[in-house]
Amino acid sequence: MHIDEPDSITLKNRFLQIATAKVATSAHEAMEMGIFRKGQDHIVLNQSRRIAKAKEEVLKLYNAGYTQATLLKIIIFFFDIIYCFSIKGIPK
Repeated sequence: MHIDEPDSITLKNRFLQIATAKVATSAHEAMEMGIFRKGQDHIVLNQSRRIAKAKEEVLKLYNAGYTQATLLKIIIFFFDIIYCFSIKGIPK
């Protein structure tokens, strides 16, 4: 990758935001910073419309067949792995 390629510029900006702990001071600034996603996240300024808009979005997800993701639990027994490797003769 070259220094000024578009992918590296975006990545550099994201790391700069994290490193300097930059926060958005408005919803529109958050959209420009990439915290909110254009086309997916919505900004509702009218306080009386917020709940209605949220309900509308939830109903869209429900009607589209959205289901909650299942939680995958992976348990690794660290000492058993070390023991298995030492039996096979892997040098320490």
